Amino acid sequence: MGTAEISEDEHPVGPGDFLAFPAAGDAHHLRNTGSEDLVYLMGGEKWATDIVHYPDIKRSMLKSGGRRVWADWADMQELPPRP
Repeated sequence: MGTAEISEDEHPVGPGDFLAFPAAGDAHHLRNTGSEDLVYLMGGEKWATDIVHYPDIKRSMLKSGGRRVWADWADMQELPPRP
């Protein structure tokens, strides 16, 4: 058994359950809450450039050009509009 944490909600998951998450959707992750290994099949697209947001730790990760870098939300600054 496992628990899917989606935004601030928790949902129990088990054999036969299906979860789907749209791009730019709510933050989510899956954790094992049982006593045995949690085995699941995951699919999706793998882009060369990706941005992932982690609201619990207030950070974002940018993956591009074979590198991954973190940005703390407190350090981010708003850019002025383009002329």
